[in-house]
Amino acid sequence: MTIVGFTKDLTPHYAAATALIDVDANCDNDIFLSSKITNYLRISRPIICETGANSPTRNLFSKTSGVFVCRHNADDIFEAMIKCCEQYEDFDRKEECQLFNPEVAVRRFFAEIVEAR
Repeated sequence: MTIVGFTKDLTPHYAAATALIDVDANCDNDIFLSSKITNYLRISRPIICETGANSPTRNLFSKTSGVFVCRHNADDIFEAMIKCCEQYEDFDRKEECQLFNPEVAVRRFFAEIVEAR
């Protein structure tokens, strides 16, 4: 086991990982998205997202390449781990990263407001 001290830049550690783990609250209809997912999306590694039903994580990333969304139970988590190992490749998630670009988000928000009128 290696223990790494404080660092301001976790990117090298993310890049060295086999897979990245994102754990949300164990509740359905959660309204929060973890802040680390925006960092994970930029790294070409599989991501396992442990989350509840109808969560932002599940709604945004269920169909994203290399993101394996699972529930908070051992069987689902194990299945996601197996998929990570079977489908390991380089992942291009530029489109998903754009969801967090402030300019893109404001344009989408504005378009939805105009459409709702």
